[in-house]
Amino acid sequence: MIHFDDDEYWAYMDNEAIESEEYTDILNTAIHEIGHAIGIDHIEAKPEAIMAPFYRYTRDAFGNYIPPKLTTFDIAAAQAIYGARKLKTDDEDDNGYNPPSNDNGWCPGVAKCYDSNNDGITDKCSNKWTDCPDGGYCLGRARCYDSDGDGVTDKCTKNWVDCPDNTFCVGEKKCCKNWSDSKYNCVAKHKSCI
Repeated sequence: MIHFDDDEYWAYMDNEAIESEEYTDILNTAIHEIGHAIGIDHIEAKPEAIMAPFYRYTRDAFGNYIPPKLTTFDIAAAQAIYGARKLKTDDEDDNGYNPPSNDNGWCPGVAKCYDSNNDGITDKCSNKWTDCPDGGYCLGRARCYDSDGDGVTDKCTKNWVDCPDNTFCVGEKKCCKNWSDSKYNCVAKHKSCI
């Protein structure tokens, strides 16, 4: 059972009331108390955690309301009691780039977890993927690449051609050897290699 003290003045996401410091944010308090109700103790060493042993103010330095959000410490505390969620497996190819994840989703074996609908929550697993240099990955047989030339992997493609030097060309391009330095460049398929 969760009990809210009658001696407190409660406000629900009301920045003006909370700013007066006469009111306490009931949403922040409710999430904290629900944590206790499901068996989580205070998280002493992490003041940013919802389960810290003191009231967390829900306004930033500019006076804006900050909605309470579970931290990785709060999630880990719940998972220590109840286990991590298990995700469905989906082995279809996907052209979407999957950045390194902070999500605590769990997939069986060596399957990769990913966010299938881009809502920020890992919800599926795949047994087929390609690791990207930055720690992200592409699903299925798709390859990682830097689409805008800024040195950061940001896309995946299923349409590529392997070059003899272990590089590859994306889309409607082919590999052509640069005779001056023996490296391969990608050129449009309709152009000839010089």
